[in-house]
Amino acid sequence: MVGSPGAADAPYELQFIDTMIGQHEVSIDTLQLAATRAQRSEVKQFARSTLNDLRKEIAELRQMRSDWFGEAPPAINVDLPGMQEVIAGVDLNRLDLLKEAAFDIEFVRQMTLQNESAVKLANDALQKNVRPELKKIAETIANARSNETEKLRGWEHEWAK
Repeated sequence: MVGSPGAADAPYELQFIDTMIGQHEVSIDTLQLAATRAQRSEVKQFARSTLNDLRKEIAELRQMRSDWFGEAPPAINVDLPGMQEVIAGVDLNRLDLLKEAAFDIEFVRQMTLQNESAVKLANDALQKNVRPELKKIAETIANARSNETEKLRGWEHEWAK
């Protein structure tokens, strides 16, 4: 994920929308790999379900962006909470090289990191004075990614035995 020039000068809501869309797109890339590389059926099912959720959230965020900011230039701000962790910790090239059980473990690690970053960003928006519609999607994102993280951590603990 690469930041947009001048993003920090854009309205916070636009920064949040564009940054969350970028974060979700990284997660989608990760989840799409799971469809062909994962060994465990639960990982493949998790990937399919989560892909659908993220695509819906992106569509909703894009609609808000269009309605509120029109054709404003991109405002991906990699300095918002959680984004530096994704940049430093997600390595799709490494994940792409793995298969089966090794893939599953690395997928869980990287997906957990991505979910935690989305929760941090969503929680940041919840602390700001944002429109109710944006607050609602931030709550949805924080809750969904927190629940997914619990599931992922459970798998990691179980599979480490």
